[in-house]
Amino acid sequence: MNAARSAPIRGHGKNETDTWRARLRYQFDKSMTAGPIALIGWLAVISLVVIIAAGLVLALTSIAPDGGEHMSFVEGAWESLMRTMDAGARGGDIGWPFRVVSLVVTISGIFVF
Repeated sequence: MNAARSAPIRGHGKNETDTWRARLRYQFDKSMTAGPIALIGWLAVISLVVIIAAGLVLALTSIAPDGGEHMSFVEGAWESLMRTMDAGARGGDIGWPFRVVSLVVTISGIFVF
């Protein structure tokens, strides 16, 4: 019997999540080989996810600057967008919960932009 034929088939015995994870990773790696446009696209997706997440946090938890009004999702997302694009926009923030959310958004914006 040939030794090559008796070797286990690669990927045989793996569950579906390993295959799904491998396919997702392959698709991501393939998109990265498309050049700088793909990288810019992924950075835009990351920014959008951070902005939406921060807008949801601000709207659902009623976090607002001290003395300020409760923010809607749109207002929270706008504030997050401004902090993502301009790190200096958080200079006048008042209230620690709002400052923490702003700091997280600003740091993610520094790394993305």
